[in-house]
Amino acid sequence: MTQERIVFKRNDLYKQVWKEPMTKLAKKYGLSDKGLSKICQKLDIPVPPRGYWAKIQSGAKLKRPPLPRKKYGQPDFHEIQKRQYQESHMKKIDDDSYIPDKIKSAKKISPHKRLHSPHPLVRKTKIRLEKCRPDKYGAIGAWGKPYLNVRIGPKSIGRALRIMNALIRAFEKYGYTVGSDTGWNNQSNSYVTIFGEEVKFSIYEGSNQSLNPKWDEDDDYLSYREKYTYKMSGKLQFQLSCRFTYGIRNKWSDTAKRKLEDILNEILIGTVRLAHFARVEREEREEENRRWQEELKRRAEEKKRREEEEERRTELEQQAFMWNKSKQLRAFIDEVGQRASTHQRFVEEQTKLDEWLIWAKKHADRIDPLKNRQLPFE
Repeated sequence: MTQERIVFKRNDLYKQVWKEPMTKLAKKYGLSDKGLSKICQKLDIPVPPRGYWAKIQSGAKLKRPPLPRKKYGQPDFHEIQKRQYQESHMKKIDDDSYIPDKIKSAKKISPHKRLHSPHPLVRKTKIRLEKCRPDKYGAIGAWGKPYLNVRIGPKSIGRALRIMNALIRAFEKYGYTVGSDTGWNNQSNSYVTIFGEEVKFSIYEGSNQSLNPKWDEDDDYLSYREKYTYKMSGKLQFQLSCRFTYGIRNKWSDTAKRKLEDILNEILIGTVRLAHFARVEREEREEENRRWQEELKRRAEEKKRREEEEERRTELEQQAFMWNKSKQLRAFIDEVGQRASTHQRFVEEQTKLDEWLIWAKKHADRIDPLKNRQLPFE
């Protein structure tokens, strides 16, 4: 998978966001509308208010605010990396045919007001959390053993576990397996297996930071770490984590208008969606890897064929060279013999000459490929 650089120029992006809705524009770049809004905020680009496009479609003529003058030090562009497969995947998000009809039409999932019939993982996590002491941020979590992955304030234990219990029961109701293990950092990981993919899930509660009234930078007894105090916000966030799922929603948070308890069906569908795209992406990667392995095999075979061909050519040329050399040696040996026959020699000298002639002819025969059967057809 290669990546493509996308540069958002301030003036150009300003024109685009007032030309078409953010949701459509964001999909062209493989982004969510929230992600594109953050880019506009960074570049100080005004965006259409809610209901703007509905009024435009009804025939209203609305003025758009001008692009503010760029402030000193403010960036004039923003750059991101876009994976090539994002755009095609973003088009598939709206297609939910892979989600079972029984989940789409399921009754509203509502946690009990009290923790009722807790799942074994919920029960075990509850016992552990009730024994934990808050950290400096006021949060507690179950660590070291296969518990549910939660990081919350002590006051949120009951609420977080009721939400977890309702979702886990819903997962198992539709045939999905829920489990837990510990990660490399001894952190508890809770997960649900859907379409053969493990989707990790957790609940997180943020904390509010405020200046410690007792902190004094001139006081040597107070460290810099004590400059702030923290208090749990009471707002919960449900998070999903899975490989190869860039661009798919994986977080749901408490808002002023609705709580996590009100959107458990949406979270259930979102979990199935995340697992589906994880499977699609994994299969695509496996197919890409398979094609790449075949290409490597083809290249290796082609390289071997070229090397064998080069070896045959080299051997042929070497044999032709040695054959020609043997012919030259024989011609030279014959010439030596003819010239020697015209002179009278002592017996000892003639014997040495005869021995040399025999040795020389044997050597010429030894390097001749036609004499020593070095040809491929023999």
